[in-house]
Amino acid sequence: MQGATGPQGLTGTQGATGAQGAQGTAGSAGPQGSDGAQGSTGPQGATGTQGAQGFQGQTGPQGTQGSAGVAGSTGPQGIVGAQGASGAQGAQGAQGSTGGTGSTGPQGTIGAQGPQGTQGFQGTTGAQGPQGAGSSGTQSVTVTTTLAGPQSSTVLNTATCPAGRYATGGGAYNVNSASGAPVNFQGTARPVGTPPNGYQSQVGSGVVASVNSVVYVICRP
Repeated sequence: MQGATGPQGLTGTQGATGAQGAQGTAGSAGPQGSDGAQGSTGPQGATGTQGAQGFQGQTGPQGTQGSAGVAGSTGPQGIVGAQGASGAQGAQGAQGSTGGTGSTGPQGTIGAQGPQGTQGFQGTTGAQGPQGAGSSGTQSVTVTTTLAGPQSSTVLNTATCPAGRYATGGGAYNVNSASGAPVNFQGTARPVGTPPNGYQSQVGSGVVASVNSVVYVICRP
């Protein structure tokens, strides 16, 4: 195996230049010698050790504090962030105490009209009035019957002439049962009998309890 290369020797000092000798006569050229054999390569020397790390220098003194900079202008307002998710429902609180009694509410509106009541009995025919002055052959008599409400459209109210007299006219109307003021009549009135001896009315849209229905007939002999 190849051994380690030895250290290189020191270079010697150059000697002084000698004096130039006299030029000799030119001799004949001698034969050229043969090349000598090449010497073997010496071993490589070992790598030297790494030197020690140098000392760290001292920390320099702290510099003086600089003056405060001027305040920057206010930046633009940021955009509104997205609404966060709803939090979880909190636990149910304790039951509060019972409140005081509230004030009485306003009176409610009047309810709808109730259903039509049953038909009442027909009143008795009134007594015949006294005979008027003048000729008995041409005297006329007006007979009136009043039927109290409520009434439906199936109720008939009839005024009948006294015996021996016949209807020459008649009609019907409604009145307020308390004040006697006329009320719009919606119905029919027609003579009855052959020959006619009375007048009969029939309400059209019903009559409430506060309204009376009146029918009259004018009778002549």
